[in-house]
Amino acid sequence: MDSSTCRRRSCAALVPFVASLALSGVAAAQSDQPDLVIQQVRVTGPEQASLGVSITVRNVGRAPADPFRTDVFMTTPRRWPLLFTLCPLTRAQQAAGGSAPCGSPFTVDPLPPGQSVSYDAYITWPVDHASGARETVEFMADGCFAALEPSLPAYCRVDERNEANNTRSQTATVP
Repeated sequence: MDSSTCRRRSCAALVPFVASLALSGVAAAQSDQPDLVIQQVRVTGPEQASLGVSITVRNVGRAPADPFRTDVFMTTPRRWPLLFTLCPLTRAQQAAGGSAPCGSPFTVDPLPPGQSVSYDAYITWPVDHASGARETVEFMADGCFAALEPSLPAYCRVDERNEANNTRSQTATVP
């Protein structure tokens, strides 16, 4: 065997070792990230043109989560954002296009690991949705999701350990 073959075999033996070191570094870095999940959703009932909900978001990661927004989407006939605010809308506000006199659920401070934040908020469907209809809605923590809203500022997007566990579905009745 010549020396170049030995070098190739030695290098080949090192590749899995080096790859495992790199992957363990990636896993360690990912484990030190925040991870937001919708822990609980409870429908509290209709109020004016909106549906009241109580929602709890928990950081199950190992690092603080930067400020984030929570959103809600209807899922049929296609996934579409619904108005999600900290106050209910009147029928007149709903008919005018959903202009709300208050903001959306948005944290202002970082959420420490293991901690949760709760909101009492309101979902408002477009005026063309029939009152009494049962619809599935999807709640999403870290609602400033770049794929859905690329124009939103980067400061409201949380780089999480697992971006696929931010949602929770709930059946609700349109008020």
